[in-house]
Amino acid sequence: TCSSVATVQSQDFSGGATLVTADAAVALTGPAGVTFYSDSACASSVTSMTISNGTNAQSFYFKASNSGAPILTAASAGLTSATQTETISAVKLAITTGAQSVVSNVCSAITTVTSEDNSSVATNVTTDTVVNLSAPAGVSFYTVAGCGSGGTSTVTISSGTSAKSFYFKSTAGNTETITASAGNFVSASQAETITPSKLIFTTGTQTLAAATCSSVATVQSQDFSGGATLVTADAAIALTGPAGVTFYSDSTCASSVTSMTISNGTNAQSFYFKATTGGSNTLTAASAGLTSGTQAETIAPSKLAITTTAQSVVSNVCSAITTVTSEDNTSTAANVTTDTVVNLSAPAGVSFYTVAGCGSGSTSTVTISSSTSAKSFY
Repeated sequence: TCSSVATVQSQDFSGGATLVTADAAVALTGPAGVTFYSDSACASSVTSMTISNGTNAQSFYFKASNSGAPILTAASAGLTSATQTETISAVKLAITTGAQSVVSNVCSAITTVTSEDNSSVATNVTTDTVVNLSAPAGVSFYTVAGCGSGGTSTVTISSGTSAKSFYFKSTAGNTETITASAGNFVSASQAETITPSKLIFTTGTQTLAAATCSSVATVQSQDFSGGATLVTADAAIALTGPAGVTFYSDSTCASSVTSMTISNGTNAQSFYFKATTGGSNTLTAASAGLTSGTQAETIAPSKLAITTTAQSVVSNVCSAITTVTSEDNTSTAANVTTDTVVNLSAPAGVSFYTVAGCGSGSTSTVTISSSTSAKSFY
């Protein structure tokens, strides 16, 4: 920053202003980083100035790129030199801890903002300095490790010091830029990487027949708020399900797998599956460091079976109860997912009934009700 005017005067031994009797060249010197100027905009640099014959003073301006207390010297032949100590304060903020990779909704490691001079050297502030902390929605700041005790939007660098620390937590994912600003200081920003916290199935639950290849199923890495979040390294996803479930990498269910990988810099991977056991089958996608994703798929029956034993019945006498059951491929009873009409047929002379004793008229169908697996007839 360009200084205010600085004036050097020629004086007698008692400190009285005294005219020079010839032009007096005054050399201006200071430590590294100090530059002198002849104008108030600090546009024209100089290394000396002249107190003109018959006058007793001359003025200049200066800038210093380094903080601290530089000593300026004005010297002229035959005169005792003049010195003055100036105070150069901090001009910018910097986040001096490294950029972090933090799991969504998990507290960061310690983060430090530092007041610096133009040479990026830590520089004490001269008064208590409130630093405003800002970031996109979903990011909160804290003053204690673990991100407890309530959030904050400011920290204060105390007078005579140059740094203050804080912590942050983000429910969002991917890259979040945090910013520290204060008064006339140049602000500091740092991009933090927020990694996924969970796996989620983004395709809907499926209902399919036993031993039939599914439609595509997709698992996505997400942040705490449910936003798609890129993984920062290849993430191996283990696929598991109950007995009878097999996973595949292709839409024809030809190539079986037990895992898949969400590649670095992406957020999703897909697979297919078959299940031989009817009913609800819960699939699980799991990866180290992430909350597992689960989804219940409905496996419908694939066949019918008459599950009462064969009977020996006198001609024109009603049979005992006869039951037809919907089953999966393992011959286990499996509930139908909608009302299912079962057609009954036999050679001429055979009639079917819905009540014991074969009364109330014959029928050619019975219905297995949704969410059940059997229906009886006579």
